[in-house]
Amino acid sequence: MVHPLPVPVITESSKVLSTGAYTTYQWSFNGANVATSSTLAATVNGNGVYTVTVTDSNGCSNTSAPDTVTDVVGVANVNLAKYITLYPNPATDIVHIDAPLNVNAAITGMDGRQIFFKNDAKDINISALAPGVYLIMIYDGNMLIKTDKLLKN
Repeated sequence: MVHPLPVPVITESSKVLSTGAYTTYQWSFNGANVATSSTLAATVNGNGVYTVTVTDSNGCSNTSAPDTVTDVVGVANVNLAKYITLYPNPATDIVHIDAPLNVNAAITGMDGRQIFFKNDAKDINISALAPGVYLIMIYDGNMLIKTDKLLKN
């Protein structure tokens, strides 16, 4: 028996995106995977395109039409922090940043003194840093969205 493909449709209410009831969900923002829940709060300032790929109980998958969300202001970027990954940690030479949007990064000593700053940070070379514990702060523009300890071997 051939089952029809699911047809997910994104609905938006107060910058919260949702779709119908399916077995699994994979939300994407501008092509980058950001969440696997049935709903998603649009947390990125500015314009962006969201899609959701769903799988139904028959194992059939399909992707929604793109949904453009504009001018998301005032939604807490703290929700975005869970979608940002820093690795490896501890690190020796390079720290990679996976984020669903372009981010800036600052590295400080434990005393708060800024040692390094990079715009559009995806890979950060830390080989020149002395071994020890640092803080790495991730920004969306000027807004701090995540702080992590970074251990330099």
